[in-house]
Amino acid sequence: MKEEKILIVDDEQPLREMIIDILKESDYYIDDASDGLEALEKLKRTKYDLLLTDLSMPKLDGLGLLRKAKSLNPDIATIILTGHGTMETVIKALQLGANDFITKPFEVKTLTNIIEKNLISKRFKKENLRLQTQIAKDKEQLRKKVIELSFLRKLGINLSYTFSFTELFNMIFKSLPEHIDYDFSAILNIQKREVKIHPRIIISDKLVLWLKNSMLTEISKFSEDNITADAIEENFTSEKIPIEDAPDIKSYFNTILWIKDKPFGVINISSFKEDAFSESDKEFIKNLAKQSSDTFLRLKAVISSQREKLQFIIDSLPDGIIMYDTNDDSILINPKSIMMIDRRKTREVTKKDIENRLNLDFSELIEETSKNSPLLKEVTLNMGKDDIILEANIASLVNPDGLSQGLVMVFRDVTAERKLDQLKQEFISNVSHELRTPAATIKEFISILNDEIGGTLTSDQREYTEIMSSNIDRLLRLIENLLSISRADSGNLKIKNDRFDLNALIRKISPSLLILLNKKKIKLNLKLPENPLEIYADPDSITQILTNLIDNAKKYSEKNTEVTIGVEDKNNDVLIWISDQGYGISPEKQKDIFKRFYRIESKKEARQEGAGLGLPIIKELIELHKGKIEIDSDIGKGTTFFITLPKDET
Repeated sequence: MKEEKILIVDDEQPLREMIIDILKESDYYIDDASDGLEALEKLKRTKYDLLLTDLSMPKLDGLGLLRKAKSLNPDIATIILTGHGTMETVIKALQLGANDFITKPFEVKTLTNIIEKNLISKRFKKENLRLQTQIAKDKEQLRKKVIELSFLRKLGINLSYTFSFTELFNMIFKSLPEHIDYDFSAILNIQKREVKIHPRIIISDKLVLWLKNSMLTEISKFSEDNITADAIEENFTSEKIPIEDAPDIKSYFNTILWIKDKPFGVINISSFKEDAFSESDKEFIKNLAKQSSDTFLRLKAVISSQREKLQFIIDSLPDGIIMYDTNDDSILINPKSIMMIDRRKTREVTKKDIENRLNLDFSELIEETSKNSPLLKEVTLNMGKDDIILEANIASLVNPDGLSQGLVMVFRDVTAERKLDQLKQEFISNVSHELRTPAATIKEFISILNDEIGGTLTSDQREYTEIMSSNIDRLLRLIENLLSISRADSGNLKIKNDRFDLNALIRKISPSLLILLNKKKIKLNLKLPENPLEIYADPDSITQILTNLIDNAKKYSEKNTEVTIGVEDKNNDVLIWISDQGYGISPEKQKDIFKRFYRIESKKEARQEGAGLGLPIIKELIELHKGKIEIDSDIGKGTTFFITLPKDET
């Protein structure tokens, strides 16, 4: 039976009945109305396929009815019946959307042909619209399938060069927006107790809690682990905006990730819209979960194999090795490390055990090594009577993209070395103290001889006493340097800060500095500000720093050259610079000059005075002042040391 519905509108009842009688054989659903208003009410209640209406009617004419009918149902086919109307009226009706017209009187065949023609046209339009809609759906389905296949291909390619769960999760998040319209998605990793959330719009703390509970409820259907939302760490792929009045979730679904027959995690897709996800969306996520689960299984097998090989390698190493992988929170540790950490020699050493025993936080170490890798730390283990001192070299493990994915730590037992260093420091300190008294006595008696208290000196004798005085001064400086190094190693190198005028101090000590330089006829220049420049520092330390640097300048400069001490006010800091016209220091040697006992052998002189302790002590003293020292040097042109010190207490 045909489904088309026809409404006949004419104020002449005999004509309506005649038309109904003519169309009765065609199996249409026929309805009629005697005027425009009655027809309008029927049009509001029923969706007709064709309207056959007279133009001239009471209450509401055909043109008015035509307008109303098209506004209610734009797809309705309309035919105008006209007997008295002019062609202008017919044209106006056609402009208003009428599909055809019939003039009265008409033949039966003409009426049926025009009605059938317009209904067939309507059927074609309806079928065309259906086909277009179906084609659009098919195109969308094909697009989604292409995206799905593309993702699975990328996933396969990814496996060829990386073994990172994090990278796979990132690929999933990247593919989802291309396929599904959602407000946020998440992946729960049960093993790591972590949920990675990818919000596309605002997400509140309340929603995060709901998300955790929803995913844990899903996983509890397949796992006996009793995990609470508090135990799940949050990890956002973009910034979270903690707005508590965010809308409620209207649509969501969870899909389990499996490794063999065990649940590995959950994928969640959520939206604030009603009925946001189609069956094809859910099917895509299921396929994605299946492919991801297969990938996780292969990854786990590969990682397990690699870990076994790596474990075999590190077991044979003499140093303690610990490796931590953030992807699966796993630990690789060799027997040497286990002996250092756990005397029970058990392999069941967890990340928490290591952190507690070594007093190290893995999260902080990962952050530190990402900025400055590798790190060198010293760890002391309390072993009862004797402590064990470990030197830890810590570096970041990075993936192919340069992102940190864990730590590698190498531990070396340096207890014996530290004890030897301590004995060496004690020996140096004791010897220095023992040498200071006789050296001071010798200096005093040389002074007595120079003053001729014991008798008049000949010119040769005075030359001898000057040589002795010069060398005893060198010996006293060496003893003082050894004592300073000993104090620095033991943490007893102290400074006594006070507020004083730096310019006045330099002018005060310049005569004694000039005495050092006079032996090689080196000129001393001072470039000081005219106004006083007060700083908060230790005047004795500043004197020692300047004396050592001037002594260095003398050693590595030719006769009849110049040395300059300059001072500049730099707002919160003060800059002191000491410049000479000496031999200069090559770039490769500049990095070593602050090392203890390092000395630069000059080509000009077979051997320079000193033990290589002056610059290390200077560096120690400057760092105690929260300052810094830098060097600028050119071979054959001279060297300048730049010292920056804070003017006020820090």
